[in-house]
Amino acid sequence: MAENKPVPHSFVKDGVYYFVRRVPKDLLHHYTSPKISFSLRTRSASVATSRALRAAQRLDEHWYFLRINNCDLPGKHMLRLAQNTNAVPAMMAMPAATAETVKLSEAVGIYLRLKGQGRPVTFHRAAERSCGYVIDVCGDKDITAYTKADANAFRDDLIKRGLAGSSMTRVFGTVRSVINFAAAEIGIDITNPFGRVYYDRNAGVEDREPLPLDVIRALQSECRKLDDDLRWLVALVSDTGMRLAEAAGLLREDLKLDDPIPHVVVREHPWRRLKTAGSNRKVPLVGAALWAAQRVHDSVKDSEFAFPRYNKGDQTNANSASAALNKWMKPYVSEKGNHSTCPQCGASFPFRSNKRFCSPTCRKLHSQTNARAKTPANAANNRDVHREQLEFFDLAMRMAEHLYTLPPFERLGYIKDIVDLARSGECPKVRAILTCPILLRPDPDRKQLFWRRCPSAYCTISQAADRYCRHFWKASVVDVVRGIAPEPPTGEILDEPRLAA
Repeated sequence: MAENKPVPHSFVKDGVYYFVRRVPKDLLHHYTSPKISFSLRTRSASVATSRALRAAQRLDEHWYFLRINNCDLPGKHMLRLAQNTNAVPAMMAMPAATAETVKLSEAVGIYLRLKGQGRPVTFHRAAERSCGYVIDVCGDKDITAYTKADANAFRDDLIKRGLAGSSMTRVFGTVRSVINFAAAEIGIDITNPFGRVYYDRNAGVEDREPLPLDVIRALQSECRKLDDDLRWLVALVSDTGMRLAEAAGLLREDLKLDDPIPHVVVREHPWRRLKTAGSNRKVPLVGAALWAAQRVHDSVKDSEFAFPRYNKGDQTNANSASAALNKWMKPYVSEKGNHSTCPQCGASFPFRSNKRFCSPTCRKLHSQTNARAKTPANAANNRDVHREQLEFFDLAMRMAEHLYTLPPFERLGYIKDIVDLARSGECPKVRAILTCPILLRPDPDRKQLFWRRCPSAYCTISQAADRYCRHFWKASVVDVVRGIAPEPPTGEILDEPRLAA
């Protein structure tokens, strides 16, 4: 059946569809990964199918373009002939040479080819991701074609994504570096439009608080009880202050337990780099860290690595270690009452130094709330809201017109009908009209609210309903419609009096 057909080029993770497609072998040299994967941002199979097919079509077009550029073109060896010889045919001579320029995607390639030598994978990913954001918002233009309007649109998109001020600073810094470096390489002088872009650099930035000492002691105690390689890694980090990647990439010979002062040598390895040049150091082993180093020395015999679980490839898999250890530590941290409060919904969740909201939904809602505060969605700023308000007050005027065109003896019945309709909840718009403060307490100078623009002779439909409710219900129309006021007496006798015997 059609509804059971799986979504093409996708897989499902936590109910969300992800696009995935392998890069053709002949185009692998254009990519840093043999597989392209990203979230389709939907839980709907039909929406995911449409987005996946559109993404696959765009990839096919781009791959066709790459293959055409890589094919053998007749006379290809003559394309740069004018740069290698002094003799230039007269028909090809130009009166004046124009400055060469490059697109942003080409600028990224120049930047990574020259400055990315010997840099970690994260350096390449940061440049590609940051400039990819620009291309998604503003398009892949020549670096001289970007304007300040493009930079402002890029800033607004980053804010809409929910990025903190510090993250935006990092992204803008990378984009500026790529454009400035490419411009210097091709010999052009430009004013970088991505410089001096205003945004709140402190938005969403919070100080990361360390774990309390009693929580650390509790975790160290649990590490001694469980006594395995994961817990040795936690204990080693807890009393040395090493970064998790530094500890996970250690060799057994880096643990100097036979020296007068036991210590660990933190140095750079081909499979694990150090963050800064000053990170080369010797750290003494004390407390839980000394116990963990001794357990590693006594237990690990068939590998040169102290933690072989995270050193199976060319690089130390510190991200896997972080995910596993955070998952294990979470309940122990929660038991100690170390919680954070979500600023959007007020819910309490386990503390994490880089987590501000309890869920992605709250993070998006908070970002939308801030955006609406800066640009309110009212009639002055939003055409849809303006139209809705016109329809709202026009309906109120039509109801008042109908009331006053009825014979006087039918008007009470009409008001009773609309009050009952509002109380039933079947028509929210009528309920909103009867409880609207502008119509309940109208300004006499706003004559457009009254029928025939005559406030001295006529009242609004909300005022008429309010007077009806105060007479028969002994309460305001707001309390009546919302079900707060008790039902009025009807005069009906429910129990007949018994006749005397």
